[in-house]
Amino acid sequence: MSTFQRWVIVLLLANLAATVYFGLTQPDSSSDFSEQSDKTAELPVVVSGVVRDRWFNQFREAFNREDFDAVYDMFSPAAQARIDKADMYSELRRLKKAFYQLKPDGAYSHSEFVKNLGDAQVYTLFYNVSFSERSEFGSSGTLKITIAVQGDRLQVLGIHLMSN
Repeated sequence: MSTFQRWVIVLLLANLAATVYFGLTQPDSSSDFSEQSDKTAELPVVVSGVVRDRWFNQFREAFNREDFDAVYDMFSPAAQARIDKADMYSELRRLKKAFYQLKPDGAYSHSEFVKNLGDAQVYTLFYNVSFSERSEFGSSGTLKITIAVQGDRLQVLGIHLMSN
């Protein structure tokens, strides 16, 4: 194999990795998150209400305590490998300052199928959330948790919190 062919393969692999990374981590700004979209999907049985509630409460409690290590620990090892901890902590501090606290009345709204990733299916879970009265950006928002489901194995790939 020539040097040129090796470089082409390296560039193709880098492009594939970037496509997967940015496809999973960039928010879809074309959607109105206050309404369910056409991509609403039924979740596999393994993603039960108990599991969905546990993820919401785990994030809410860690966010409210400013326990950003606990938020980081929610992510799968593959997702953690892509995350710059310092950047994540900085972003969480900024969100904490802006929203102050998440109230416990958050509720799962719906899910969207994102794509197949090998033999895993990727979904985004949507939660309607309420912020503290001290929030700088209103009283309500959306928490999105992106997950991968591979049989009975679940992994958190991304978390995105925003105001409505």
